[in-house]
Amino acid sequence: MKKILFTILLLAASVELYAGAHDPYKVGSLWYMIPNNHLFSERIVIVTTPAYQTYGTYARPTGDLVIPETVMFQGYQCTVVGIDAYAFRDCYGLHSVSIPNSVTSIGALAFNGCSGLDSLYIGCGVSSVASNAFSGCTNLRAMYFNAQNCIGYCAIGSATLNNLIIGDSVRNIPDNVFSYCTGLNEIIIPNGVTNIGNHAFAGCTGLTSVTIGNGVTTIGNYAFQNCTGLTSVTIPNSVTTIGDGAFDGCTNLDSLHISNSVRSIGSSAFSGCTSLTRIIIPDSVNSIDNNTFENCVGLHKIIIPNAVTSIGSYAFYHCSNIDTVYLGSGLITIGESSFEGCSSIGGLIIPDNVTNIGNRAFWGCSGIDSLYLGNGLSNLGQGAFGLCTGIKYMYYNAGIYTNPLFASSNNTNNIFYGSKGPKTLEIGDDVTSIPSHCFSHCDSIKSIIFSSSLTAIGPYAFENCNGITSITIPNSVDSIGAGAFYYCGELANINFGNGLTTISSNSFTGCASLKKLIIPNNITKIEGAAFTACGIDSLYIGSGVKTIESNAFSGNTGLKYLYYNAKNCHTALFGMNTQYYNSSYYTPPFGSAETPYFTKLEIGDSVDTIPMEAFYNRNSLRTVIVSNSVSVIQ
Repeated sequence: MKKILFTILLLAASVELYAGAHDPYKVGSLWYMIPNNHLFSERIVIVTTPAYQTYGTYARPTGDLVIPETVMFQGYQCTVVGIDAYAFRDCYGLHSVSIPNSVTSIGALAFNGCSGLDSLYIGCGVSSVASNAFSGCTNLRAMYFNAQNCIGYCAIGSATLNNLIIGDSVRNIPDNVFSYCTGLNEIIIPNGVTNIGNHAFAGCTGLTSVTIGNGVTTIGNYAFQNCTGLTSVTIPNSVTTIGDGAFDGCTNLDSLHISNSVRSIGSSAFSGCTSLTRIIIPDSVNSIDNNTFENCVGLHKIIIPNAVTSIGSYAFYHCSNIDTVYLGSGLITIGESSFEGCSSIGGLIIPDNVTNIGNRAFWGCSGIDSLYLGNGLSNLGQGAFGLCTGIKYMYYNAGIYTNPLFASSNNTNNIFYGSKGPKTLEIGDDVTSIPSHCFSHCDSIKSIIFSSSLTAIGPYAFENCNGITSITIPNSVDSIGAGAFYYCGELANINFGNGLTTISSNSFTGCASLKKLIIPNNITKIEGAAFTACGIDSLYIGSGVKTIESNAFSGNTGLKYLYYNAKNCHTALFGMNTQYYNSSYYTPPFGSAETPYFTKLEIGDSVDTIPMEAFYNRNSLRTVIVSNSVSVIQ
């Protein structure tokens, strides 16, 4: 019975001791306590404040404070592992603080309001610093930061900090740790550091020099954002990732070297670096993210390496002084507005591997004077080349592209909105068919060079291209779509290739400058209104023509000379009105109301029969020359 009673008393004493250990206990000039949720037997303590009832008379530490690694706490040696919230709040008289390696955590507002603190040493054990731990330390000027693996949000800097040493123990520079330390002008990041955290040095506007150690692999998001005094940065060979906005807004950064180890450059990484004049993107990078170099107005030359497959949206947005762009052969996608506003770009070659160009990708690139569109293009976004008004030469080789490039309506969604096309257009060898309406309303086109591989010109492909004066259709072309050159008002010369057999309806309607027209012998059919309202005054119809449809030549009131050599054409060419002919109503090829008053008719050597009413009622004729080959006049 006595033994049981002794045990109960001993347990009670232990509980009392445990309870008291969680109350503040003064050792020397500092107060300590067992951390919550820990046992006295663990022999660990944290620096804290005295109990509430004695706080008003608390003799706050002053001068130079060295926090010990161990203390004798209630007769036992305990390790100091933390600094409690508010532990040194408003200790105005503190000048320097040394936090030992044993401390792992610093609580919220721990040094809040220590306005006299000008020097701080943080030991290697610190892994977490709570919010506002050092807020109000308005005179902190020097810091030795040696926390090996401090993680998470850790803002401990001050605008007055101008002397920072990052210790060799450091492996991770935590998020926000020195953000807005505007007094810093130089940082040396030792080789032991592997990661620079998000916003770690953001807003350090006085920073002019950064040395990044060769152990760093990651530069975090916005790590050096708005470091406006920074003039040069060398990214060492160890770095593989440059985070989003890492150097965003570094307006005085004019020298940048990115090593070949870098595989990823984040969005907005260098946006707003307005003094940057040259950038070499390493071969190790396979994509350029959104906004990466946005508003880098100092850049003049961009080389996209062959390894890059995509350029993100707004990647080079408003880099207005870029005059040279080399796009690598591996590029597949050019994102939305990626080069919008790059008004100084001269010649531009879109490589053959590129399949997609996003909306407004080159909007406002008014300096582009020559443009090569590669054979891989399958999609061009809305306004992709809008307001590219300076194009003089275009090499069009997009063999699989099937949509119009130009349009008449004043719609900002049009691919070449605001542009009237190049002066010279060359169709590349990979194009076999020009899509319908592809170059319609390109008033600037003066000359077209067709490749020998072209087989078809789509309907209205060159509608209203009023600048074209001459075309030569290659022998490879066997189809010209309806309205292909509709109302090309300045077109004066047409050379048809020998592969064409049909001239489609309205193909050359309204070509008012066309004075002399030769229909070659390989043409067998001229469809309705093919040459309506042209300015033809001299017409040669070749021997192969068998069918000339209604109104094919109507409206050519200036016709003076006709050489007719169609051997097997039995169409009545002229008439006063619409006729009932060959069991159907029919308007003669030269129309009814707009009867041409040609004066000279010559029948060619291929004709043996002149059809009935072929030249009916031609009162204007003054000269008729009939070949000896003619044996029948119906």
